[in-house]
Order: sequence, then structure tokens, then C-alpha cells
Amino acid sequence: MQNTELKLDNNGLIDIDHYVKLSREMRSAYVAEMTAALVAKIKRFFTGKLPELDTTEGPSLSH
Repeated sequence: MQNTELKLDNNGLIDIDHYVKLSREMRSAYVAEMTAALVAKIKRFFTGKLPELDTTEGPSLSH
């Protein structure tokens, strides 16, 4: 649900300080969410199990 009423200050003007504070809070929450997602992806990348090498077949390494 979206609130379309503007918050006004004591003089009847748009309360810019309120909207600046609100935008900072929203931006901070967004950056925190994106940072957590990035950290999770990096952790998954480095903790992923590598495929094991099959040493039972193939050319011999001895000459």
C-alpha cells in the first residue's frame, strides 16, 4: 500500500527533512541487503566443492 499524503512541517510546507531521513533509511536498508547478498555469493563461490579428479583411467604419467 502506498501512502500518497505528503508530510508537512509546522509552516505547511513539505517536510524535506522527513523525506531526506526516510530516503537515507531506505537507501541504507537497500545497501545492507545487497551487501549481504554479495557476501553470500562470494562465500558460496569459495566454499563450493571442486570436482574430484578421476585417476583410475587415462594416460600413465611414467615414461
